[in-house]
Amino acid sequence: MGAGLAMSPGDIAFKSNFATLDEKTGIVTSRRADRHFEEEGPILCAALDGMRLPSFPEYEVRVRYATEHRCGVVVKGPKLSGNISSTDPLKDNRLLLQVEALDGTEEARHTAAVVNELSREISRILVSHPLNAKARQQKVRILPMWFFYEDVAFE
Repeated sequence: MGAGLAMSPGDIAFKSNFATLDEKTGIVTSRRADRHFEEEGPILCAALDGMRLPSFPEYEVRVRYATEHRCGVVVKGPKLSGNISSTDPLKDNRLLLQVEALDGTEEARHTAAVVNELSREISRILVSHPLNAKARQQKVRILPMWFFYEDVAFE
């Protein structure tokens, strides 16, 4: 699930998509940025790999391109839980979802907060990435690219 990224007990991994999103409304216009994303995908993953979360500096984030519009994300750090929801709206033209705890544990609530910040930081990085700026100038439909989680695995 983590695109070959190394995991340790307590890490969480996500199977993720690059998607297109209307920045003003938060609506995911296409859950898959492009099936032919082999050039852009690795560049954008490199921009995200190793990112830091301002409110959670003790967490390490690893991102690796997988195939097509997909990549793997691993979050390493203390007190993580796999009992969280996804940001995936499951259909195009729906709002990007916020992560929620699926049980009442402190770990699940904390993980939801970490992953929601991760989602915001990924969005911030991708929206300002030169590939998106170039695409906006060329009026390419598939951008801005967004990022959401289809599935979560806890190791």
